Amino acid sequence: MPRKVPVSVLLPMVLCAAVLAACATTQAPSDSGLAGHWRLDAAASDNVNALVSSAVAKAQKRLSKHRGFATFEGRRGAGGGGAGPGGGGSSSGADTDSDEEFDSATDVLGNGGIIGPDFRQLRQRLLDALGASTMLVVSVQPDAVSIQRDDLPGRDYQPGESITRYDEYGTANLSARWKGKVFELRERYTTGARLDELYEIDPNGALLDLRTLLDPTIGKLQVKSVYRRQ
Repeated sequence: MPRKVPVSVLLPMVLCAAVLAACATTQAPSDSGLAGHWRLDAAASDNVNALVSSAVAKAQKRLSKHRGFATFEGRRGAGGGGAGPGGGGSSSGADTDSDEEFDSATDVLGNGGIIGPDFRQLRQRLLDALGASTMLVVSVQPDAVSIQRDDLPGRDYQPGESITRYDEYGTANLSARWKGKVFELRERYTTGARLDELYEIDPNGALLDLRTLLDPTIGKLQVKSVYRRQ
C-alpha cells in the first residue's frame, strides 16, 4: 500500500514550488509597462563616468600594494616609444621584444613581480558595458522583448533561452527572464565577470535600468539609469 506523505511535509513543498514559479517565468506579464519610447533623465541617473573612474582608481591602488607590482601601461611603455599607440619605437638599444604580451594580472615579470591589467582599456570596457543610452525603444511581446538603444539596431531577447554574446567587454552567455513585472538580463562572461540588468517601472512611471557588475578586477559596481516616457 502506498505510503502517504504527511501534510506537514507536503504543504511546504507546494508553497516552495509556487514561490519559485512566481519568481521567474518566460511569459511576459500583461501590464509590465515597459513598452514605449524612453529618454534618459541624466539628472536623476548615476554618473557612470565618475563611478567607473572611482572603481578603477581603487582597484589600481589596491593592486599597486602588491610587492613587485607594475601596471600594464607602465610595462608596455618601458624602454622608449614602446608598442603603445603612436609609439615611435626605441632608439636607445633597450630590449623591446615585440613578442612579449602582458594582458592579465597573472603575468609574471622576470623579477618575480606581477603585471596588472591595462586599466585604461579596462575603464573603456566598463564604460561600454555600463554606459546609458540617450534613447530606448522597448517592445514587449508574449514570448520576446526587443530593446533598441539610440540609433543602433534593436536586440531581441527570448526569456528562457540562452545565447552567446560578443561585445566590447568580452564573450558571455546571456539569458533573459521575467520576475513579476521586472525584465532581467543575465550575462556570464568567460573571464568570470557577471552582469545583471533589470528593467522595471517605478511608482512614478519612470523606467529604471539597473545594472550590477561583478568584475574580477574591480569587484562590484552598480549603476542606475532613469528614463522618462516620450
